[in-house]
Amino acid sequence: MQNHIIDQIIASRRSVFPEMYTSETIEDEIILQVIENATWAPNHKLTEPWRFKIFKDQSLNRLSEFLGNFYKKNTSVESFSEMKFKKTIEKPLKSACVIAVCYQKDKQERVSEEEELIAMGAAIQNMWLTCSSYGIGCYLSTHPAIHSFGEFVELQEGERCVGLFYMGWKKDGDLESKRSELASKFTWIS
Repeated sequence: MQNHIIDQIIASRRSVFPEMYTSETIEDEIILQVIENATWAPNHKLTEPWRFKIFKDQSLNRLSEFLGNFYKKNTSVESFSEMKFKKTIEKPLKSACVIAVCYQKDKQERVSEEEELIAMGAAIQNMWLTCSSYGIGCYLSTHPAIHSFGEFVELQEGERCVGLFYMGWKKDGDLESKRSELASKFTWIS
């Protein structure tokens, strides 16, 4: 069977973390293409639950400060790690862009929250695959601060953050990954 481009993109998709990014910026047109591709994800009744908050340039400093302050306020003295604090504040600063991926509850409640969150996952996968096709490294963080995101950025009624999508041009080299045997994951039903 012929290997299609989409097969190659899916198989090469990886979580690429900010310490693996170069300092090069990502053009706004590419960021907008990543978001546009996210909006083509399947979503029941076309509720289009996704909303995006884009952090780039100076706003990355504000995001870094918010995450650092959240860590300080919500970590006990016994659990506080200077190394973890430093890593928390450095991640946005090492990124070319961070997109807060938010979920807007359908005001008419036409579909369940589970369906909407599945649509959000499909949108995030579209973002990931788009980044992979451009050679951009990315990963999704579900840092506990996302639950307090409305204290940092104005969110609409019924809107909440589901993750922070970090992006940056990745340094040279492919990342290894493997999956367990495919045969262990399916059953033919007759």
